Amino acid sequence: MNKAKKVILAIATGCIAVGLVMSGTAFALTGFDFSALSTVERKVQEHYVAPSANIEAIVFRGLSDDVRVERAAVQTIEVDYWGNDVDSYSIEEQDGTLQIAVWTRPVAGIYFNLQETPVVIRIPQAYKGTIELATASGDIACYDEGDLAALQVNSISGALVLGAANVKGSVSLGSTSGSIQVKNLTASDVSLATVSGAIGFEALTAADITLRSTSGRIQGNIEGSARDYSIRASSTSGEIRVPLGSTGGSKSLEVNTVSGNVGIDFTG
Repeated sequence: MNKAKKVILAIATGCIAVGLVMSGTAFALTGFDFSALSTVERKVQEHYVAPSANIEAIVFRGLSDDVRVERAAVQTIEVDYWGNDVDSYSIEEQDGTLQIAVWTRPVAGIYFNLQETPVVIRIPQAYKGTIELATASGDIACYDEGDLAALQVNSISGALVLGAANVKGSVSLGSTSGSIQVKNLTASDVSLATVSGAIGFEALTAADITLRSTSGRIQGNIEGSARDYSIRASSTSGEIRVPLGSTGGSKSLEVNTVSGNVGIDFTG
């Protein structure tokens, strides 16, 4: 290594060391609070109450905020969210649809938010409409959803969790790199799809089930007997453990993966 390269390497190493010291000092000054490193001001919790109980569909579009949907002892749909001068929320009811959207305006071109500020959507016990949720990186959780007409949940890198729902129509959960976890779900047809995230399910009941992943693991159990299902499972290089099923099954199960392993059991 010549002298010039040694000098450049020494300067680069010194800059990295100074940067690490400055970062550590800044973190210490915050009291080791990651949320204090955010580029946005501390958010203030806001509360929204839908003016009408005649809502048949809920649509949410967001970026990095986590979203949680839950049944509650409320008369109309209520939304808790966190506002500031960076995140702009739009909540409006139109033709029986409650639309919730979040836009983010970066500060000096930079958006760095480590604050835990989930959006909580509370729905009445009597709500039986549709729910459609989508985020870029925020996690999405739906707990104890009761009876619904249809459910669609999508995220690029956020984790998706669904528990205890009885859906009359279809359920579709999709993520690029986030994991998908489903428990106690009953629906007409179910589609769970990821690229690299893992798919897990427990006590899944549906007439038509489609499970797709590129490299993520697919594992879980389905209510009923494998004899009731016409089963098709394929993988390029992953290991597959799926019952044979029946060629004349009235229900269908399709599993596709490229390199992810598959393990599916039936309770019956």
